[in-house]
Amino acid sequence: MRKFWALLLVGAGLSIAAELPHKLEGVRIEERLGATVPASPAVFRDETGKEIPFSALFDGKRPVILVIAYFRCPMLCGLVQGAVVNGVNGMGLTAGADYRIVTVSMDPKDTVVEAAKNAGRYRALLKNRTGDDAWTFLTGETPEIRKVADAAGFIYRYDPASGEYLHAAGIFVLTPRGKISRVFTGALYKSFDLKLALLEAKEGLARSAAEHFLLYCYQYNPKQEGYGLKAMVLMRLGGALAVLSLVLLFILLTRPKKTKPA
Repeated sequence: MRKFWALLLVGAGLSIAAELPHKLEGVRIEERLGATVPASPAVFRDETGKEIPFSALFDGKRPVILVIAYFRCPMLCGLVQGAVVNGVNGMGLTAGADYRIVTVSMDPKDTVVEAAKNAGRYRALLKNRTGDDAWTFLTGETPEIRKVADAAGFIYRYDPASGEYLHAAGIFVLTPRGKISRVFTGALYKSFDLKLALLEAKEGLARSAAEHFLLYCYQYNPKQEGYGLKAMVLMRLGGALAVLSLVLLFILLTRPKKTKPA
């Protein structure tokens, strides 16, 4: 009898494993660097019920972290937004002043009430923020949502059997003018990588000397989806250390020896 139940459970597991990849077929995040989000006008409602054109979220000064999720998602959307909180809290930047976060719900059934609940929950988790526009939560109709998602390269679909939306995990860093600067997939975003991505997205606007120095030394690595020291910088540092070592060696060798007193 135990063998029967064991075989039944294994069979069910194999059936689910075979069905899941089929359901996820076509679901992905495409990297469309330089594309404008959205490519055409779209109007949403924020968590207060106010209508707001998506283009109005870009003021030409602050880069934007874009999250596409839905508020009744059982797990993945919460993980992504929690990872955003963890990432931005370690950057040393202020949400609302240095950058802003925008969550667009992919579910047209999500309401303003649900958006407000999410706004209260996630804004409270931000360590450094000024004002409610630090993190905006938007709801809208399917055509408007699709405009934003398609322009960003966020390919998702609705599963009628489960009543859920099938989607990948990831976020987008947009310039102050709404162009895609960086794409991070998965549900773990390092603070250092997010900070450099936001500084890079500023397109030279209001960067400090320290920020310019960071971007000079570090370069984005697409394979690792993170930033590492530039090869040229490493070579120059190595050359400088070699020259410094030779100078120190020369000083030691040519330094006059002390003579013992008679």
